[in-house]
Amino acid sequence: MRNVVVTGFGLFRDHKSNPSWEAIKDGQLKLDRPNINVVTKQVKVSYQHVDQLISRLWDEYKPVLMVHVGLAAFEDSIRIEQVARHGPYMHKDVDQQAPHEDLRLFYEKHTATGEDTASGNSSSSASIMEPACKFDCSQSCFNIERVCDKLNKLHKQGKVPIGFKCSQDAGLYVCEYIYQKSLRVCNRAVFIHVPDTDRFPLEDIRSAIKLVIEVLLDELNEIE
Repeated sequence: MRNVVVTGFGLFRDHKSNPSWEAIKDGQLKLDRPNINVVTKQVKVSYQHVDQLISRLWDEYKPVLMVHVGLAAFEDSIRIEQVARHGPYMHKDVDQQAPHEDLRLFYEKHTATGEDTASGNSSSSASIMEPACKFDCSQSCFNIERVCDKLNKLHKQGKVPIGFKCSQDAGLYVCEYIYQKSLRVCNRAVFIHVPDTDRFPLEDIRSAIKLVIEVLLDELNEIE
């Protein structure tokens, strides 16, 4: 029996529920594969909680695949993240903590003056700044573009009601943080962002997550 670990997040900000967890909890994510055991875990939207959890999940379950699910409330598709940056993580979590909070001083200083450090131009509405230092990134072992292509073919065939797209920006919040932490343990990990339930029913989101896992397992068999 091989384990697949799937994580979803708890509540954060003003969200009354989080479909990244609601779609996978209570054994609802069973696959029609007799040799696969799906383990689901809820993750607090906390950097410290992620630090304490991720290595333990890899050590305890020794999964062939780990899939992290997060909420992108305004998306109209499933977003599969290609890379995970190691920073800067400046947005505070539910505990009002952020690993790179000190870098806010750099950002706020240049935003206040309207200096666009990325282009060298000056603008009163400058809001995106070049970070004070460069951060590495980690990448999954999967060819995410190929995975998306396969999933969208199934979407066009009516196998799943939600479309899929690749992304290289997981948001530099706890979502991207858990992804980079996981990839630094093992590259057999993927992060997917799901839309909110005001855009798609929870059952459709769950079906899409299942299909992503199925395609990733098929890809893994080819890699191995």
